[in-house]
Amino acid sequence: MGVTAIGLQSAYKLLFEMGNELGFTFREMGLDGEYSLLTARNFSILAHGFDPVGKEVCERLSEIAYTLCRVSPDHLPEFPLICLG
Repeated sequence: MGVTAIGLQSAYKLLFEMGNELGFTFREMGLDGEYSLLTARNFSILAHGFDPVGKEVCERLSEIAYTLCRVSPDHLPEFPLICLG
């Protein structure tokens, strides 16, 4: 049997339709619409386009990613700064 790939929003919509909590969270965050923050990301250099993403959009997407991953930024590893010279 072959593997069928679906887009990010479609994957979360499927999770929502299956009653999965992550699908509900995705929808509550407002990422399931045509004009969601994901659209800004998709048209940015972070994904498929060339439009810059503003600070507010970037910060909000970071917050959403932490929520979806169920992790706090405080629990992420900190990499040391290397100063040469």
